[in-house]
Amino acid sequence: MPPSGDRDFALGVPGFTYQDLHRDHRLADLDRAFLEGLGRDNPALATRLKAYRADPASLDPLSRSRLLVEAARPLSAFVARLFGIEEEWRRQAASAGPEAVLFRFRRDFLLRRAVKTKLPEDLAALDLAALQAAAVALEGLHPEMPWKTDAELATSQMVAGLLDLEADFIAALRQKKKPEVSPAARGGALSLARRAAASASALPRAASDTDADLLVFLEKLLEQYAFWCHLRREHPALKPGIHGWISFKLPETLDYQNLVETERPNPAVPEERVGPAAGRRRRQGFTLTDPRMSGREVLGETHYCLLCHEREKDSCAKGFFDAKTAAWQKNALGISLKGCPLDEKISEMHELRREGDSLGALALVCIDNPMCPGTGH
Repeated sequence: MPPSGDRDFALGVPGFTYQDLHRDHRLADLDRAFLEGLGRDNPALATRLKAYRADPASLDPLSRSRLLVEAARPLSAFVARLFGIEEEWRRQAASAGPEAVLFRFRRDFLLRRAVKTKLPEDLAALDLAALQAAAVALEGLHPEMPWKTDAELATSQMVAGLLDLEADFIAALRQKKKPEVSPAARGGALSLARRAAASASALPRAASDTDADLLVFLEKLLEQYAFWCHLRREHPALKPGIHGWISFKLPETLDYQNLVETERPNPAVPEERVGPAAGRRRRQGFTLTDPRMSGREVLGETHYCLLCHEREKDSCAKGFFDAKTAAWQKNALGISLKGCPLDEKISEMHELRREGDSLGALALVCIDNPMCPGTGH
């Protein structure tokens, strides 16, 4: 870093300094440097990008989205080199892949199975100790998972592995998509069954070593753990154990008549309303009261979004237009759903951020909203 009194210093691209970023003609030079590098590394992409710049109307929306996403990746690398943050850039990208399992766990297990299990009306009547012991026993069959350092990631990895085993058996035995269960899947299921049988816990047991019975065993394991995960979301005594777990953050029903949660603390003045005490953030001076999201929370929001630009259904950006009535669809409050007023490339941005590339994602945002720091976090 430069001395506090020095406002100029060399950047990572030879021949450029920080103050060049404030000069139009030097920004044009920087752009040429990027295009020259892209031409050397990926001539086909450079040619397509130059053609699009010369005639933006030549591409349909889908082709334009694909081109911009492709071009954002090398641009991100260029910006990382420019500011000397390549190590941090690579580190963020490296973490995105392994953490994607959190959101597969949320989508394929919590949403599709766990929350559909039936909990008793009286949760207090449940034997929590026995249920927890069975869950811990199942987790104990997977000692290679990072239970002590990252229990949320370990839970997701374990369940994803069980889902993969189950899918292999189902594809062979029920869907007939393959002639037989793969040796790897059969070996994994058989090993689990034998370790479960050797444990002293209330884990399901496989009736035999046949493929059919191993599939039933896997399904029972997943069913039991699905009930446990549902219980963790609902039981007051278990909720603290998953506090802050992004994978357990599921969609909620929107009540259009109560968009902002409030309380009425004074029966004598029923019209008096206040925000819930648990959600209040006291302002001290002029600092931000929002602690901001962690990297995992940010990634969770991008996985919550459907990547729809590939199907030209990116309604968050473009709105919900009914071609039959030639009118915008409306929500329950009668508000027309016209999409993002800034036309931000939301789905495209999320695709890059899912890859762990926040620079590429930011570049896609800035195409339509260069003043994004003023419009949100």
